[in-house]
Amino acid sequence: MSTTASTTTNKKKKPSIKPLPPSPPSPSSSRPSSPTTAIPHRPTTSATENLLTSNRRTASANYIAAQRAEQAYKAKKRSAGAQVQRVEAKEHFRRAGWHLREGGRCLWGCVRAGPWVVRGWIGGWRERGERRRVERDLERKRRLEERLRGREKKVEEDGEGGDEEEKKEGEEKKE
Repeated sequence: MSTTASTTTNKKKKPSIKPLPPSPPSPSSSRPSSPTTAIPHRPTTSATENLLTSNRRTASANYIAAQRAEQAYKAKKRSAGAQVQRVEAKEHFRRAGWHLREGGRCLWGCVRAGPWVVRGWIGGWRERGERRRVERDLERKRRLEERLRGREKKVEEDGEGGDEEEKKEGEEKKE
């Protein structure tokens, strides 16, 4: 029993094939069809319908081809513009590289001359300080001369008495 049971379960079932329905009777047949045996059939496709379907398929194929042609045209035009941009960018980068190298050379020259630049700044500061000192000294000298002129005028107005006072002041300073 076990052997027969295993063989029956291992067998594959064949798919059932349904027989085709009988073809519809032709209109030329002389046999009358009974309502129970008549199978409704699809009407035949007209030539107009076939033509419209064919036209739609052709138009669809033409539309797809036109889209592809449009995309190819746009790609060609835009790639030409991109090539021009690429050439310009390449030229700018070439010039930028040259300017970068030139800037590096100039920067290195500045670094090497750095101590001299600092010495120049210090020299400028010293010159400005010297000018200020000279201006201050000239201003002091001018004020002193004004005072002396003022004293001389006073002495002239007072007469000779003013000279004695100056002599006394001079002697006091010496002591």
